[in-house]
Amino acid sequence: MTGKKKRSSAPLPPPSSSEPALSSSSSSSSSSLSNECNRVFGILHNGNYSKALEAAKSLVSLHPDSALVHKDIAISISDTSSVRRHEHVASALYFSKAALVLSPDSISFPMLRAVVLLTNEQYDSTIQECESALSIKNPLDPMQDNLGIVQYTPLESTLESRVGKVRTKLRELIAKAKKYKFKKLVEDNSLADVNEEFRALLEMKAEMSTRLENVRQSLVELPSPSTSRKLLKKVLLNVDAITRARAYWNNEMSLEAKKELLSVRVDANFDKNKSMGMKAKEVLAEAVEYAKEMKNWKFSTCCCCGERFLDEELNMEHIKSAHLGTLSEELQSVVPRILPKSEIEIGDWKPVDVDAAVKLIEDLPRNESGDQGQDKGKSQDLKLENWPYCNDTNRDEMIKRIWTILQVLIGVKCFAQSHLYMLLDLILEMLKNRIPETLLKQHWMNRTLVSVLFLDEPELISVREFIEEELEISCGLGGVYSCFTMDNAMDDLTISHERIIFSNDLSHLILLLDETSAKASRSVDESRNACQEYRDDIVQWLYMGSEPIGEQLEEWANYRKASKNLGMELFMIIESEFRRLQKICERKYKYLREEKLWLDMEGICLEEDKRREEISGNPQSYKSLLLKRQKRLRWRKVMMRWIAWSWIS
Repeated sequence: MTGKKKRSSAPLPPPSSSEPALSSSSSSSSSSLSNECNRVFGILHNGNYSKALEAAKSLVSLHPDSALVHKDIAISISDTSSVRRHEHVASALYFSKAALVLSPDSISFPMLRAVVLLTNEQYDSTIQECESALSIKNPLDPMQDNLGIVQYTPLESTLESRVGKVRTKLRELIAKAKKYKFKKLVEDNSLADVNEEFRALLEMKAEMSTRLENVRQSLVELPSPSTSRKLLKKVLLNVDAITRARAYWNNEMSLEAKKELLSVRVDANFDKNKSMGMKAKEVLAEAVEYAKEMKNWKFSTCCCCGERFLDEELNMEHIKSAHLGTLSEELQSVVPRILPKSEIEIGDWKPVDVDAAVKLIEDLPRNESGDQGQDKGKSQDLKLENWPYCNDTNRDEMIKRIWTILQVLIGVKCFAQSHLYMLLDLILEMLKNRIPETLLKQHWMNRTLVSVLFLDEPELISVREFIEEELEISCGLGGVYSCFTMDNAMDDLTISHERIIFSNDLSHLILLLDETSAKASRSVDESRNACQEYRDDIVQWLYMGSEPIGEQLEEWANYRKASKNLGMELFMIIESEFRRLQKICERKYKYLREEKLWLDMEGICLEEDKRREEISGNPQSYKSLLLKRQKRLRWRKVMMRWIAWSWIS
């Protein structure tokens, strides 16, 4: 909406035959009427539907002209296809509109009508009604209407506090209407099918994660019982030797001697070594050649063409560009911009003492630099260490929960810039009741998630529900967590349990058995502390030996084969997701283009309406104006083709 519409004061049409005649609403606005409605709801909540319906009928017969009664009865009838329910909703709408005409400055009656409209799934009308109510400058005291929709505490003894509470309720209704409208849009279109397909893909990813983890575990499994018994026999036969070796390694052997022992020369002719099998020589040659070139043992292989990359991200970029393709410029322009992690990295997420914070904000110097001073305002006015934090365990837990959810969603690219704007709007509406809006905007709190820290416990619950429910509709939040877990499991596959590095001249390989040593890609000089005291590890390795090389090669081959197969399955999922994204972007681009055309036509008609008001006589028909526009567009299209043809020729 570009502006607030004034409420029409046109007379009400007479009620239909199904609508009772309008009479005085004094009885319907009494507290006893509200109590009677609550009694009906109490019976309904106890599960006695037939008794609740009978009580509702009796209440309607006593108060046939009450919008509040008809609203409550319409809500209490759960069957949405019920004719009776539609009759009560129609009556509630009629009488709530009558109440608005009789009391145009009331802020409670618009809220009542908005509740009825929301019940009737008229979401746009609900939003319009709430915004009209919020635009009332000097509303009447909501306590006078006594509708029973909003309960007031003894602390809310002033007119401002009661009006503020009703306005909060109106903003909540706007948020609900927008949420339900979006949910209905998803359910009524093929987006619901897309959501189900997306969930199915996430389940496939979860299954792949389990299989991948099983493959990884097979590489680090403990020896079998028979192998363990053999190793134990070796130890028992060499107890004295092991004891002496341990003492020599820990107490007498120098650091240089340890390095030399763990160093193996890389001979160009190592393939002539008769102690190694042919397969082992091939694997070693391949590994050494790659490591010398890339200065790293680790690599990620493209499942489609076999090209190697230093990490998974480079591999994924290669797959997207070389094997999937990219979206056209038109489609790329409608892809939502994903929020960067820096937006939620605002320091410690801890609850703030709002009263003390408001005083602190009021004492801060006014930032009059406008938009150009945004960074300055953030860096000086919003230093988090200066906020008055408080020890509120419940708020702290909820704030941490919100931060965790946002971190997960941003990590899996499911939190767009539009989601941030919706979230900030919701938070700003909540904070308006305690912090003046001018202060919020003056210190940029309406543009940063630091404002979450100022919310009370009920408001934090609303924010968490908003994030979870909104994104549950659009991308399946529950499945996103599984996807995030799978990504973490895939990252774990890069862990190396045995570290091997090159010397500076690439002539030797250094074996590092200490888990706390430097990474394998570092040189010896960068790993001076790598050869620490290994205690029993080195001795056990020397005397107990390791798994036979043939078995290790077989496991390695099986692992690479399984990884490639899983990679192809993952590629098929990525390809399916890309095609789906492409189709959604095509639909969105088409929708936005058609929307622009409709807005252009609307603008032409509105311009003609304005001209007719200013200049009397000789009005042009809308049809002729639109035909002129159509001819102009065709001529422009022809000219563009002619220009393109001229360039080519």
